[in-house]
Amino acid sequence: MKLQTRIKIILVLFTIFISIFAVKCLAVSISVRPSVSSIEPGKTFSVTVSGNDATGRVNISVTGGTASTSSIWIESNSQTVSITAGASGTVKINASGELSNDVGDTDKYVTASASVTIIEPKQETSDPAVVDTKPAQNPGNTSAQKPAPTKASEEKKSSEASLKELIVEQGNITPEFSTDITEYTLTVPNEITALNITATPADDKANVTIEGNEDFIVGENKVTIKVIAEDGTTKVYIVNVTRKRTNLALLTLKVTYTDKDGNIQELELNPKFDASILEYNIGEISYLINSLNIEAIANIEGAVIEITGNENLQEGENKIIIKLTMKAEPAGEGEEQEEDEVIIYTINLNKEKEPSFIEKVKDKIKGIFGGISTWYNNNQKPIVICSLCACLVFLLGLSVYIVADYQKYNKLVEKLVKLERINSKEPVKVVQSQEKNIFEENNNEEIRENKQKSGKHFLINFKY
Repeated sequence: MKLQTRIKIILVLFTIFISIFAVKCLAVSISVRPSVSSIEPGKTFSVTVSGNDATGRVNISVTGGTASTSSIWIESNSQTVSITAGASGTVKINASGELSNDVGDTDKYVTASASVTIIEPKQETSDPAVVDTKPAQNPGNTSAQKPAPTKASEEKKSSEASLKELIVEQGNITPEFSTDITEYTLTVPNEITALNITATPADDKANVTIEGNEDFIVGENKVTIKVIAEDGTTKVYIVNVTRKRTNLALLTLKVTYTDKDGNIQELELNPKFDASILEYNIGEISYLINSLNIEAIANIEGAVIEITGNENLQEGENKIIIKLTMKAEPAGEGEEQEEDEVIIYTINLNKEKEPSFIEKVKDKIKGIFGGISTWYNNNQKPIVICSLCACLVFLLGLSVYIVADYQKYNKLVEKLVKLERINSKEPVKVVQSQEKNIFEENNNEEIRENKQKSGKHFLINFKY
C-alpha cells in the first residue's frame, strides 16, 4: 500500500473519531417549555425544564416576573418551575448550567430560554339576548319566533389540585404515597443535605412548586409541595425530613511523651489512625517512660472524652482506653428515653523491663560506639574522600623526599669515586649506614658531613 493511501486512511479514521466525540459532547442540552404563550399580570404559570443526556444543577433566572426557585437538579429528566408574571411586557425565562452527560465524562455549559407575553385582563360583558327577526320560511305562519340567546358560555376551568406521583430520589417516604395523603416523613443520613423530588400533578394544567428541599439542618426539616389548579384551587403536601447527625467518632488521635531532654516525641500508631478503626498498637516503649500524653478530639461538639491507663505505666503490657460519650436528648412527654451514644478506642503497648546496673553500663558503652558508628554511617562519603586525599598527600610527600635523598646520595657517590682516584694506593672499605661513618680508615670531614645529611637510606660497599 502506498504511503499516500495510508495517510488518507488515517485521516479518515481520525475525522470519524472526532465527529463521534463532537456529537457526544453536543448531545448535552436543555430545553425550556412554558405551559402558556400569554398570561395576565400577576397570574402564575408553569415552565418545564428538560435535560437531554444532561445531569447537573440548572440555574433559573426570570425577567418580567418571579420564579418559585432559583435552581433545580436534572438527570436527563424534566422538572417543573412555577413562574408568576409581572405587571406588563414579557416574561423571559432563562435556564443555564454546567452539565455533564449520563456517563459523566463531558462537562458543557448549556443554556436555553423562552418567553411569555403579558396581556391585559379580559373584560367580562353580558350581551343582551337577540331576537331573531328573520322572516319565517312559511309565510302562512304568523306566530312570533322564540328568541335565540347568543351569549358565549365560558369554558369551565379545572379545579384538580392533586398529585398523581411523588418520588424522592434519596429515600422512601412514609407512608407510601397516595393522592389523598398530604403529610409524609423521611429520615436521611447526615451526608444528605438536599432532596431531588419529582412531583407530577394529576392535571397537566396545574402548577407545582417545591420549597424547603435544600440546605437541611441536623434534625427536623419541612419540605412543602404546593399544587395550584387551573382555577386557583390549592393543595399542599408536606414531607417532614429528619437529617441524622454524624456518627460519634474521633477526629484526631495523637500519642506523645516528653523525653529526658524536655523534647516532645510522638509515638506511631499501628495501624495509622482512622476514625472507623477502634484498636491500635504502639509496640514496645522505653522503661524511662512513665506516662503518655493523649490528644483526642471528638467530631461532635459536647461529646465527653475520658482517658484512662496512660499514667503510671507498668512493666509489660499496658492498655489505654479512650471513651467517647454523647448524651441523648431528653425525651418528651410520652416518648421513650434514648440511650447515650458511647464509643471506645483502645491503644495497646508494652513497656520494657528496667535493666540492671551492668546492663546499663553495657548499654552506655554500646551507645558510645553506636554513636560513633552512626556518625560514621552518616558521614561515610566525606570520611572516605578525606582519607583518600590524606593518603595521596602522604604518598606524594614520601616520593618527593625519596627523590631528593637519592639525589644527595648520587653526589656522595661521586665524591667517593674522586677519593678513590686520589688514594688508589691503600683501598679502604666504605660502608654507609645510620650507625657507622663512611670511611673506616679515612676520616675525611667533608664526606662525613655529607653522609650525615644524605644517603641514609642506601647501603654502600665501596673499595678503593
